[in-house]
Amino acid sequence: MEQNECGHLIVGVDIGMTYTGVAYSWNNSATRVIQKWKGKHPREVNSKVPTILSYENGDLNGGGKLRQWGFGCDLGRPHIAWFKRYLDPVVLSNFERKLPGQAYKPQAISRFYVDFLTKLYGWIKQTITTSTNTKCANFRNAKVEFLFSLPSTINSPQTAEKFRKYIHQAGFAAGGIYHTAELGLTEPEAAAVDAVTNSDKSFEAGEILIVVDAGGGTTDVCVLELEGNISQPRFRELLHVRGIDVGSTNIDEAFSVLASRKIRSSGLNIKDPENCGWKMALGQDFDYEKCSFGEDGDQTHPVWIGVPDLSEGYTNAGQGITNGKMLFTHDELKGLFDPQIKKIEKTVREQLDEFGRLRPMEQVDHLVLCGGLGSSPYVRRELETCLTGNSNPNVHPRAQVLTVTVSHDPQLAVMKGLVIDRLRKIQTGKPVLASRRSRLSYGVLCKVPFDPKVHNVEDKVKDEVDQKDYANGIIKWIVKKGALLTPDDTILLRDWKQRYLPNAPSRIVEDPIVISDLDEHLLPKTIREDGAELVCTVESDFTEVPDSELKRAHKSGPWYKRHGELYYILENHIKVLIGPATDIEVHSLFNGRRYERETHPVRPGNVED
Repeated sequence: MEQNECGHLIVGVDIGMTYTGVAYSWNNSATRVIQKWKGKHPREVNSKVPTILSYENGDLNGGGKLRQWGFGCDLGRPHIAWFKRYLDPVVLSNFERKLPGQAYKPQAISRFYVDFLTKLYGWIKQTITTSTNTKCANFRNAKVEFLFSLPSTINSPQTAEKFRKYIHQAGFAAGGIYHTAELGLTEPEAAAVDAVTNSDKSFEAGEILIVVDAGGGTTDVCVLELEGNISQPRFRELLHVRGIDVGSTNIDEAFSVLASRKIRSSGLNIKDPENCGWKMALGQDFDYEKCSFGEDGDQTHPVWIGVPDLSEGYTNAGQGITNGKMLFTHDELKGLFDPQIKKIEKTVREQLDEFGRLRPMEQVDHLVLCGGLGSSPYVRRELETCLTGNSNPNVHPRAQVLTVTVSHDPQLAVMKGLVIDRLRKIQTGKPVLASRRSRLSYGVLCKVPFDPKVHNVEDKVKDEVDQKDYANGIIKWIVKKGALLTPDDTILLRDWKQRYLPNAPSRIVEDPIVISDLDEHLLPKTIREDGAELVCTVESDFTEVPDSELKRAHKSGPWYKRHGELYYILENHIKVLIGPATDIEVHSLFNGRRYERETHPVRPGNVED
């Protein structure tokens, strides 16, 4: 059976902090979005499913039996939410340091991810195989590509690999021989693809855009230059993507603190004000007011939020309660949004500063907002006020003509962008994202001839074969942060020399790969210096290479001999492919053949939960 006889399905998955979305295309058709979910009426339309789980007996540590997921969860009972952020071990470590008794264990985060992804995969499969839009009767033998996004705040190959492992454990690549599951574009890159291809506004080649993807847990900012034409736009990143911990869940947290404080100060007979404040933050009343805040431009409109622990008929004007709802002023809600907007503005201005250093005579034309928080009318208006306007004295020198717009489907942009980019690659041979900037520097540890004027004596080692002195632990930087990469770019290191005595019983070579997030001028020269982190070791086995294919050399001999002892030099190449999620593939080549021990792309090893 040919690979495409049963059809070709492309699925884009956006695991969000609060909601998860899935888009797909069947046989190169227009991109669709899954809108019907388990736990909802069959006729009810929802473009995303809540990223939440609940376990038996109210377990909050992932130790019990999974009870429900998504819309099936009862928000009035204990449940797991917002676990996405803890994929990053740094965030989880900070949580543990701040609240040691409440922090999740790494094993619990692993369980949450695998459980949610497993349920999600099952629902995607059921939806696709029963949909009249696909008619995918033979799902197992169809070609199926699952593409997942990651936030740009994930800046570690190990963390990206951990997410990849969870995806595969959930079964995403196990449903058929032609099924694959990979990390695709980062969230802002995918959102940018959707923004430039599906925008209500026509962008022109040569224009510069700043895309701000403000979601539930993170906000990502990227600066792009448009290429191509209106019918087939492409773009390239001018600066590496920036991510900050700003999102709508920060507003939810701030509101829960405000609500619990007002409950305590009002004298209401509520036993647990903090828990009640959380319920109010997660309730429908606040969700509606948060999403519509600033819509009518009214600066005095009061807001009434239901208090779960009060009856609907309870009224006490002195406590600010009417019919079981608590009064919040416009300024109180404004105070929840403004700190987040200030951080977004600061990041945008920093990107404008960097763009100015890159292109001091050019202007940024558009700022495009995506994501749940990015769709907020208040966020858009405030960013317009502080970043644009001819009479605004604080307008950035590189933003004199800047306009602010919201993408066509701001909350669906990431999942649709993943699919659109892949479709464009299939149809034209070129993806929408023509090139991107490396977010990290990547290097290989090596040894070089020792020079006492340059190297430290602590790094000096004597080679057992040629008996010469070398400096060990030197970093040869392959790709430096900010370097321009195309999606299919491979970086080739030539003439990587290894030395062997004749008939050596084994020729095992280990090439340690390191990364750094420091700017180019701060990169360390050796592994002993701060700023570089070992992420994996590529092990290659050249034992089967015959001596006849190697270069001959001789050690320095005594004066009465023409040549010293014979040894061989093997000159291999190292090829590196860097993915958008900072993940890497490394191949070790000799005479056109691969010799790394694994036949699939080498990933950072020993990924721990």
